[in-house]
Parts: sequence; C-alpha cells; structure tokens
Amino acid sequence: MIDDWGGKTLGADEPVSKPPAKKKSSTTGLVAYFRDATISKNMTLNAPVNGMALMKVFKNLQEKGVTIEQIYKMIDVFAHEIKQTPLPTDVPTWKGFASRLDALKKKVDTPLSKYDYSEYTVDKRLMKGTHE
Repeated sequence: MIDDWGGKTLGADEPVSKPPAKKKSSTTGLVAYFRDATISKNMTLNAPVNGMALMKVFKNLQEKGVTIEQIYKMIDVFAHEIKQTPLPTDVPTWKGFASRLDALKKKVDTPLSKYDYSEYTVDKRLMKGTHE
C-alpha cells in the first residue's frame, strides 16, 4: 500500500511474487493436467476423466521409455487436435487419447521442419482461375 506522499505505509508487506507453477511429474499430476487441458475443449456429458485408467496409460508410456515432458507434449497435441476436430460424442476424451498414443508420440518426436505434409492435398476446385 502506498500513502498519499508516495511512500509505503507502516506495516505494509513487501510484494510477494509467486514462482511459476511446475508441472507435476507424478501420474496423478499428469491426469490433472490432461483434465485441465481437455475438459474445456470437449464439454460434453462424457467429459469426466477415468483417472485410474489414465494413470495406467501414463505408467505404461513411462515404462516404454517415454519421458514426462514428452507425455505433456502429447497431451497438448491431443488437446489441440480435439479442439480442431472434436471426438464423437460416444467416445470419452481419455479413451480418444489412449487410442492415439502412437500417432501422438510420432508427432511429438518429429520436428516441425521435417513433418511430412504429403497427406494433405489442395482441392482442385480451389485452383480454378489460377493457372489451368
């Protein structure tokens, strides 16, 4: 608090800066991060997360050599994907994530400069009028 003369008032506390929140490295921390990253993107009736099943998925990934940081990146990629193309209403988000583990791992491991865009094509109707 500052008084009328520009000084601190008696008994005023020093401003305390909070350290940046660290991502938890436990499987429960991963589940919480997954829930926070995906719930807002997929607000449906099937949005609740099966924490026990996700913990098993994360533990299996770690046993196969996937690092915690890679798992966080996989969650981020998945959250971005379901924002672009929502899951079917009968598929819970955690099951959708579990079904895409291999593809997500590949996307996380592939640098953006070497990503293969050959699967995408330009619709020929959009090319009319340019150079036929």
